[in-house]
Amino acid sequence: MANSTLLAEACAAVANVACGLDAAALTRKAAFGAAGGPKACAIAACAHPSACEAVGTLALATLADGPESDDGACAARAVDGALAVAQAVQALSAAEGGAWACALARRLQAHALNGNGAPAGVAPSQGALRCLLALLDAFAHSAAVAEQVATSIDAIAGGVAGVGIGARERAAEAVDAGAFEALVRTMDAHREHERVQRAATAAAAALCAGDGVAAISRRERALAAGVPRPVTTAMVAHPAAAERAGIAFLCYFC
Repeated sequence: MANSTLLAEACAAVANVACGLDAAALTRKAAFGAAGGPKACAIAACAHPSACEAVGTLALATLADGPESDDGACAARAVDGALAVAQAVQALSAAEGGAWACALARRLQAHALNGNGAPAGVAPSQGALRCLLALLDAFAHSAAVAEQVATSIDAIAGGVAGVGIGARERAAEAVDAGAFEALVRTMDAHREHERVQRAATAAAAALCAGDGVAAISRRERALAAGVPRPVTTAMVAHPAAAERAGIAFLCYFC
């Protein structure tokens, strides 16, 4: 049996065994984390993409999934996976390494979106979001990764209109995972990149979409994170790219 097949089966086993949000599942996630599970799954996904990319990123998302009370441990496992990806591609050019990270980000987006209607613990949408944000920080220098992760957050949250089954819930999960703060860092780091500014502004608007108390709470989080500042800066610097989404974002505060 090929090594790639064995690795894919190992990643699938991790995803299956670590699935769940109860106390026993959290204990299993912690054990995998302590044993280097996130790093192993990330390396497998990068080294054997055709066999392991989908199931490897699913394992990463599953290991990073968990309740807010376990946020620190879950986020740490997401960071371990993201740093392993960065290490795995460090021999490549910046463009090639960024392309690998973007491919993994798209897979993580798919895992989050495939959770529509699934029971808690089956579709690790919050784990996928934690991994996306960890990738953003691990590849902070890459405009391509910044654009892709912002685009993924936008899609996961349902776009500027916030539409789609589960979009509001995923937006709340993204905000809880630190999406607003990450978008501010990204917009500040890539001020000259029009596509990054457009994607990040759209993502901010998507995270604020909706009605009711929950949406108001997300908007308050956006204000606390200082999102209006980089959004308005982007609207001035890149009006053709960021103005439309920027207006949508600012209208939530009128």
